[in-house]
Amino acid sequence: MATVLTKEKIMDDVGKYLERMTPYEFWKLVRKHRQWLTPKEAAACLGIKPRTLESWRAQGKGPTSVKSGKFVRYHIGVLDAWITTNIQPNGGANGHPVPAAD
Repeated sequence: MATVLTKEKIMDDVGKYLERMTPYEFWKLVRKHRQWLTPKEAAACLGIKPRTLESWRAQGKGPTSVKSGKFVRYHIGVLDAWITTNIQPNGGANGHPVPAAD
């Protein structure tokens, strides 16, 4: 019997695929389609938790964000530049980026 594809099934499969992507693979995918990222998307591109990115933002560290009302967004070009200047040669803890020292 053939499996019926529903929107929910497809979205579930896509979600599982995205969860298995490395931060770099996710970054390449996002760069093709988006200019502004949510904090959750930006954190995924950086390979960190959204809470870490929120903490950096509160401390004035990490990539520059734009806030409009209650919405925070990160421009893909700003993230790209931040990654270029803030990734240590061997990465930070677990190979993830670290914010520049004060």
